Amino acid sequence: MYSSAADDALLVWNLVPVRLSYGHDLAALLDGLVPLHEEIRRPGFSEAEVFWGSDTFSAEWGIVREGDSPRIRARWHSTLGNYESQLAERAMSFSLYGSSSASG
Repeated sequence: MYSSAADDALLVWNLVPVRLSYGHDLAALLDGLVPLHEEIRRPGFSEAEVFWGSDTFSAEWGIVREGDSPRIRARWHSTLGNYESQLAERAMSFSLYGSSSASG
């Protein structure tokens, strides 16, 4: 979908930059986000989990409905630049439809 020689995309998660290679990571992320988005929009949605596992970007997101908003609890396994420890230290529960809050 994208050239592997292109620049990286940047995802900022709780003020931590996560580099995503256009050639591998971004394509894997989008492949998981589209069905995830469709699932959380269903009226009966209660929880879901998604795993991304490319060579340079590996993460799990657990999404649960809390009240009227879905919340994401992310577990980061590997990232370009080795930011996993910072991402874990700054763990948060993120509302897709409102504000975010620290989870620990």
